[in-house]
Amino acid sequence: MKLSEIENRFFFSINVQAVAEPRGEFLDIVAQWAGSTHDSRIFNMSRVNMKYMQRELEGALLGDNGYPSLPYLYTLILNPQTAPEIRYNRAHVKARNVVERMFGIWKRRFPCLSRGMGNKLETVCNIIVACAVLHNIALILKDALIINNNFPLELPIPIDPIPPRPGEDMAIRQALIQTHFT
Repeated sequence: MKLSEIENRFFFSINVQAVAEPRGEFLDIVAQWAGSTHDSRIFNMSRVNMKYMQRELEGALLGDNGYPSLPYLYTLILNPQTAPEIRYNRAHVKARNVVERMFGIWKRRFPCLSRGMGNKLETVCNIIVACAVLHNIALILKDALIINNNFPLELPIPIDPIPPRPGEDMAIRQALIQTHFT
């Protein structure tokens, strides 16, 4: 067996779930599940989900196709048929782009998140959360990430919406579409 094969056998990844606000600040982060864990499982076990279920949080979240559609978690419409549904999907993708951009900036600010770490699993999870906290502090202090010592980092991340699986509580999403996108 080659060394590279041995190293690959011991590689692990962490599936990180984040809730972000429009400025790109982390509002919640879960960094404790194996990379193979499905997004919906992580969300179902998260504090954010529990707080929504207990009606401790107001408003709604936007999620990609890895999440179920819930009264407080909106996903894209699979095969939108009407103009309001198409407008809803466009608005959804545009709003979710904040999270995608935030992850890109976060990984550029802390390259260890992309490169990998040679630490114990618990330490890696703590480092991920610490990097999120430091990212928020950098935003508060208006510490722009500079690339090539010339320009602040702006990551135009194209989003190709992947149709979600039909989820629960589609009527709530349809009511939102009829109210705000017609």
